[in-house]
Amino acid sequence: MKTSYNMPRITQKNTTLDSERRMASGQNSSRYDPLLWQATLESFVRHLKHLHSIDETSLVQRSPRRLTTEALYTIYVMVTFVTLSLLGTSLTLYEHLWKASENNNNSRKNGIVSCKTRKKSPDHHFAKVWLVHCRRFLNCFCVLKNGRSLLSFVPKEDGFDCLHGIRVLSNIWITFGHVSIFYVLSLRNSDDVQGWLEMKFGKFFFSGNFANCSFFVLSGFLNGYCFSMDYHRKKGKIDWIYFYFKRFIRLTPAYMIVMGFYTTLFSYIGSGYLWPVYDTNPVCKENWWWNLLFINNFQSTLKQCMGWCWYLANDMQFYIISPLFLISLLRWPRIGYAVSAAFLTISCFVTFKISEQFRIVDGLSSLEYYFRDMEAFLDQYWEYFDKIHDKPYSRLGVYLIGLLLGHFVCQRRFGKIGPLHSITLCCGWLLSVTVMLASLFSLSVREKSVFISAVFNVVKNVLFSCGLAWIIFVCTTGHGSVINRCLSCRVFLPLSRLSYCAYLTHMIVLMAHFQATGYHEYFCFMTLLFLCIRVVLWTYLISFGVSLIFETPVLRLFALYRTNWNKKQM
Repeated sequence: MKTSYNMPRITQKNTTLDSERRMASGQNSSRYDPLLWQATLESFVRHLKHLHSIDETSLVQRSPRRLTTEALYTIYVMVTFVTLSLLGTSLTLYEHLWKASENNNNSRKNGIVSCKTRKKSPDHHFAKVWLVHCRRFLNCFCVLKNGRSLLSFVPKEDGFDCLHGIRVLSNIWITFGHVSIFYVLSLRNSDDVQGWLEMKFGKFFFSGNFANCSFFVLSGFLNGYCFSMDYHRKKGKIDWIYFYFKRFIRLTPAYMIVMGFYTTLFSYIGSGYLWPVYDTNPVCKENWWWNLLFINNFQSTLKQCMGWCWYLANDMQFYIISPLFLISLLRWPRIGYAVSAAFLTISCFVTFKISEQFRIVDGLSSLEYYFRDMEAFLDQYWEYFDKIHDKPYSRLGVYLIGLLLGHFVCQRRFGKIGPLHSITLCCGWLLSVTVMLASLFSLSVREKSVFISAVFNVVKNVLFSCGLAWIIFVCTTGHGSVINRCLSCRVFLPLSRLSYCAYLTHMIVLMAHFQATGYHEYFCFMTLLFLCIRVVLWTYLISFGVSLIFETPVLRLFALYRTNWNKKQM
């Protein structure tokens, strides 16, 4: 006999939705407003469960339209990158053929005019001068070289190969989670879903929040390690302009290109009675600058352009304040560890108090208990998202775990500490596996009070991150054995380089699918699995094009500028 779940927010006092959310999602109107419910992630997810009951005649049909000024500007920028890529590729091919031809000429023993005394035409001289001035710039846009670097299976010699596997698996996990929630909400008949949700395997599909924790741990680890390494090598002299500008350049160009396409061109690339009818996404048109400044996570989800990019805002904010922890760790280790522990504790305490005060449930892990009252679940989930999920005070502790780990691994390498004892390894693995499994499957129980739910909102992320930190530690210090070999498999290398663009584009691919196809009739696990695989494949295919044309050239240009700057400084 199943007991009912104690839903903290479902009381007579709190049954009314926030008026802003009702108006934006269109639930109070008899006619769905396409300028609102198709423009943000929250409003679209809220309407997925109603798609099968929508009368097609109540929807505004999409008719052929002219491109807006914003769309034309986006096309101009994209065409500029494509043109530079064509020029860079053509130059590379020309150089290759020209050198081959020159080698053939030099190899002729019986030539009438030697290579040294041969007279060159003015056209050839002009071409050579042009190549000297433009070669390095255009070479950064060559799709042949960029494609070769993206698809290379040659790892770096830093001993961090395991991070590629963790990054790819986490990205796929996030995509599977988003596909699953979209699929479940779009079902016309959802009678068979309840049993699947109650299975441990089914619950894994809705645990993508832990994949976000993985990204924060990885980002903190790499930042902590690289900063500590540079600090030791340069004897405390840090180029702060380069430190911050490097991160901005790493994230922004591809981010802005994808957002520009999603805002201005996405509505033109498809059709269907659920396809957006707006020309330019009204929410993105108004609030895009929040994303550019990486503060969009402080907006309500109904005002966020590309609502899934809250992670990037948090990551940039943590990167900006990270020197406060790293400098203290490097100069005054005891104070540094104390400050880090204090902020980690504050992060947990703030998350707990907010969860307790607003009686917030623990995210998607509660879906099986709310499934029969999906409206209540969506109210709970988006309140959880707005107040906890995308806020830096709830994620700082997880990031600090990775930051401390990166600093510790760097100090360990400089200290040349020997291998760990077998007993330490056994205890570490046992504890790591225990806390990670507990976070995934055991911390979501049917009956719990508001206090227990608030505790779980804090504990589950910290425990999972600590377990993942142990895996990273043993793999990067040579104790990973089979786990390290699996995570360091070279097939992960190309996919890892595409992970950032895949994260940016996967939700666009997913929304395009549901806006083009609408709802599904009945639940079928194989249908869900094939849909997940299809979205992942399309996402990585599209992300390869985005990285090839837009992301990699900018990164190579920045590296070229940095190299030239260092030469001038010497």
